[in-house]
Amino acid sequence: MNDMLTVRAFEELHDGCRDRVHAGILGYVRNPSDADEATAAAFATAFEKRKSFRQEASFFTWVYRIAINHVHSGWRTKKTVSLDALEGPTPAALIQPDILDSVLDRANCCRRLRTALKRIPVKYRQALVDHFVRGYSTKQIAKLRRIPQGTVLSRIFNGKKLL
Repeated sequence: MNDMLTVRAFEELHDGCRDRVHAGILGYVRNPSDADEATAAAFATAFEKRKSFRQEASFFTWVYRIAINHVHSGWRTKKTVSLDALEGPTPAALIQPDILDSVLDRANCCRRLRTALKRIPVKYRQALVDHFVRGYSTKQIAKLRRIPQGTVLSRIFNGKKLL
């Protein structure tokens, strides 16, 4: 039947077992797009090598093994992980987005803020830093600096305007 596995015969075999191959691969990789890719690649390879099919196993078994080999070779080259395949709590590294951009943005903002703070008088700068950076309440700042709480509020207000 090597020579007899014509295009038409291959189409019939494809139609007869494609869904089973896809279902088996889907159960193996647990990712529909990877299963689609592996199934399509397996049938393309099987069609190219249809003359080498020896009928020692069923056509389904032959194509399924080709698909499994495709999955394994793909894993060796791309080393990706399907989030659908994870069980249990999701690792924190997968939840957090790539933070490089946010770190750079924050560093840039901090640099600009320090530059702006250097341009305002010390009494306003101290009130702003104590309140917004160190997290002190206006009452704590008043006690620390030995000034009335109203003065602290005024310095924070005017410092924000100057920034």
